[in-house]
Amino acid sequence: MLLFRLFLSMMALNVYHFYRSARSFFPTTVPASHALFSFLAMWSCGCSSGELQHTLHPTPQNIPVISDSAYILTAGDNVTNPGSDYFEIATDTLVIGKDDSIKHQLFGRVPQVATDHHQFLFVLDSEFNEVRIFDYEGNYVSSFGRAGPGPGEFAAPEFIAVSDSGNHVIVFDSRGDIEVYERQAAGVYQFRNSVKKNKLQIIPFGTTMCAMHGHLFLLAYRPDLEGIIHRVTIDGDLVMSFGPQYDFPSDFVVASLTARGFIACSEKYNVVAWIRTNVPVITGFSGYGEFLWNVRLDGFKPIRIASYSEYGGPVMEYSQPIAGESIVRRVFVDSQGRFNLLYSVFPYDRNQLEPQHLFVIQALSGIGEYKGDAYALAGVSSSHMWRLLYNPFPEIHVMSYDE
Repeated sequence: MLLFRLFLSMMALNVYHFYRSARSFFPTTVPASHALFSFLAMWSCGCSSGELQHTLHPTPQNIPVISDSAYILTAGDNVTNPGSDYFEIATDTLVIGKDDSIKHQLFGRVPQVATDHHQFLFVLDSEFNEVRIFDYEGNYVSSFGRAGPGPGEFAAPEFIAVSDSGNHVIVFDSRGDIEVYERQAAGVYQFRNSVKKNKLQIIPFGTTMCAMHGHLFLLAYRPDLEGIIHRVTIDGDLVMSFGPQYDFPSDFVVASLTARGFIACSEKYNVVAWIRTNVPVITGFSGYGEFLWNVRLDGFKPIRIASYSEYGGPVMEYSQPIAGESIVRRVFVDSQGRFNLLYSVFPYDRNQLEPQHLFVIQALSGIGEYKGDAYALAGVSSSHMWRLLYNPFPEIHVMSYDE
């Protein structure tokens, strides 16, 4: 029953987002769609129908106060302008996905590119429902996965994680199922096991996961569990949960905002980093849930999210971003076990490419530094880095560098 309620809550949120977008193009005086959303949302998350005062999020109690300047990172005096070009350190660039006459070079939609930090890139394609493996020189190695409901099969996969020095590759798809593959030889992977959503009864609301030391770390909301980061074995056994839920007196708002964000795993140091999409603070935990540090992004102005009541039900309104507002784009771990955080600032000039500021944060201490403008950066190894671009189809630009 809990899983069914969570599923309906997610569906209700998606229906509402579509409805709000479409309403500006197809005005209507009949609020039937909105009323249906409100009913489903309240019923599915067990929310009360009490009146919600208009509130902008994140609220102050959900933004940790940090006074130590060592844990405050800044991109400079004017974050709306690009910083120094991070890619100046690149010495050579090759493009995967440029030659669409070759089957394995043609991508549909690529939500993520992962690495084993040794020699391989793992390109997750949610349209073709497969993972394609390339080496750092752009050579195609192998593929695994296909569309379907069975073991090892995907339905629009959204997240991929590589753990245990490349021994395991884990894929999370839109059904809430997890598929685990195990390395048989260099660049060759075989299906190991599935973890179905019914076992965990956890449905991440479009968020993320990471993996290390034979465990998955899922960022997800479930009202009967304390915490929002759930440590799970690759066989699907829940070990523990940690991290604070969003603090607000409405269950509906808590369910909507608790798990909107990113997590990344530093396997080298056994540290998990977590940040909400529109909160300017990244938090580090040990793999056992012990709090380690908070780091604030100075100059980060969150996109406005409002909660209120309308037509007798609770509403979450996600506003279109305005110039100067910020959003977290990506958090990943480099080959040194450091967290790389990329956030963008919406420009005042719409013809200008949005600045994407890169910060590198030490896993154990939380001490970080600004690295410059790194538009579309998706990963960094000891000798290569790569960007995920659309031109108009996905392309992975792999750059060698000397730092």
